[in-house]
Amino acid sequence: MKPEKALLAVLAIAVASTLTSCYSAEEDVPEEPSPTLCEVTLRHNAFNFYQEDYGGETRAALTDESAAKLKALTVCIYENENTLVFNETQYRKDFTSNPGAFGIFTTDLPEGNYTLVSVGYESEDTPITLNSPSHVILPKPFIDAWSATEAITASTAGSVNKNLDLVLAVTHIVLTSTDLPTEDAAYVRIHLSAGSGKEFDPYTRNSINTTTNGDIKIDCPVSILTNDDGYFVFDKSFLIPTTPTDINVSFDILDSNSTVLRSYDLGSFSFKRGGINRFTGPIFSAVGNFSFTATTNWVENESKEF
Repeated sequence: MKPEKALLAVLAIAVASTLTSCYSAEEDVPEEPSPTLCEVTLRHNAFNFYQEDYGGETRAALTDESAAKLKALTVCIYENENTLVFNETQYRKDFTSNPGAFGIFTTDLPEGNYTLVSVGYESEDTPITLNSPSHVILPKPFIDAWSATEAITASTAGSVNKNLDLVLAVTHIVLTSTDLPTEDAAYVRIHLSAGSGKEFDPYTRNSINTTTNGDIKIDCPVSILTNDDGYFVFDKSFLIPTTPTDINVSFDILDSNSTVLRSYDLGSFSFKRGGINRFTGPIFSAVGNFSFTATTNWVENESKEF
């Protein structure tokens, strides 16, 4: 046989042997076993939605009326703190026939360590946006919100059952007039020097600012926010950078063309998470030295005249 043909024959045999051995090796590779799953059940204690006590040591349960504002729950579970493996939202309105099931979440997870983030909020049909385990965006601004976070370990040793207590993340401001709105007053514009309407860290419950730089401006239609007696009542929740936080409060009276008619600077006040700051006075008719009272629900008899 000529050397060239002999070489070609040897190469053909070598290639054939390689293909055969590769084919056999692929056939012999065992399938990877499916990971063993662990059942994880999460429960949110009925009406045990807490607000931080003003002394910082204990927590007081909210009233049923306040807890009823919690209309949606979103639970997210992260692996390695940043890989989302579970995301589910429940709306209270979908559990009218079985209200006890609202707040119970069940899933199966492979063995491992996970980070749980749970957020409760005041929404009928729109879920939160969770940019990361530490950045929540509420579906709309100035609503009540709660959060809970916890590290969990899934193991074949047994199922995981967790009972979670959601903690209130917001503070409240209430502005009430002691006089009736004037005919030219169409809006009351509230200015708050710090905080956020809808972004916060569910771990610390501190506000996050990506658009407002910490300055909140809220335009409130007078015609909508008047009570049965005709007096203006503004009541909103918002998130603060830390608790307590000193925030300057001011407001403007605007006409239907958004022209500022009158402006009032009430000064700086301490806001606390879970607390309420109330401001009461002649919003529409005050001139010169006016009388305006500011009270909190955590410092007894604290008030300020303007």
